[in-house]
Amino acid sequence: MILDAIKDYWEYQKSDRPPGQISMSAIGHCARQLAYVKHLTFANQPDWRAKIIFDDGNRHHDQIRLALREGLILQKSCFQLIGEEQEVSLGMLKGHVDGILIHDDVECKDKGHESMLLEVKSMNDRAFAEFQRERKLPYEYECQVSAYLRGSGYDKACILVKNKNTGQMDQMIYTENAALLDSRLEMLAEVMASEEPEQISRDWAYDSKTGKLPWQCGYCPFVELCWRHEGLKQEAPHKYVIPTTYAKNVDTLRKLSHEVATSPTLSVAVDIGTLIATNGKDMHNDPIKGLDESIKSIDQREAKGRKRRKKGLR
Repeated sequence: MILDAIKDYWEYQKSDRPPGQISMSAIGHCARQLAYVKHLTFANQPDWRAKIIFDDGNRHHDQIRLALREGLILQKSCFQLIGEEQEVSLGMLKGHVDGILIHDDVECKDKGHESMLLEVKSMNDRAFAEFQRERKLPYEYECQVSAYLRGSGYDKACILVKNKNTGQMDQMIYTENAALLDSRLEMLAEVMASEEPEQISRDWAYDSKTGKLPWQCGYCPFVELCWRHEGLKQEAPHKYVIPTTYAKNVDTLRKLSHEVATSPTLSVAVDIGTLIATNGKDMHNDPIKGLDESIKSIDQREAKGRKRRKKGLR
């Protein structure tokens, strides 16, 4: 009963973001997800545990900014923290930066010092260890901070990173990844020009051997809608899999295409019809033609996804 009261509180909390609005912090999210947002598609609300995690992140931000703001004063630093949650914009995108570190150019003549954005990120043990090892921001964060820099006009951002499990902290100075941001803005233009979400290719794919979807899909509010035709199953909270009994790639379609061409049995035709329906194609009473159209459609979507990942996803 006591725990249920906590669950009920979090389930009651609703997002204050206007429907259909794509924020600057979401520019690194999957293109298909952004298309669903653009088209005002009904989304599953995050469960109570996910909402607690998001709230924890906000509290980490507030804690670090308070300590930084007061610590700079105690140090009589040449930097001052201002502009917390200041809005910045880039075209149709709007976002709020964690703060601005203003440098006193009159009192301090250090040429290595300059005003810059502040971004605070909290991570779990695994992500924090990867950050320290690679000295690189996660993809979604890199897209977000690059957009903040271009939108605000600043050249650099100070990234403060906190390990949520241990309290350990690290920092880095980040400059805009122009090529990455340009590719995401191109993607966004495609999303805004789309007539329906399924016209936009996904950024992510399932594991071809296990059928497991990546964690990005697990936390997507549209995961059940996006993968509804592939027999999606949920194994645990935020963990989904495409059963191996379903055809999972273009090679399988091609194999079935050969089978129906040589021996178009009813059972094979039914399987193929399901796969063609998955890809928005009508067989038009011609299984082979329908398959060819499906394969071509998938090839085109997968090529777009590969091109997008090549530009930014490592």
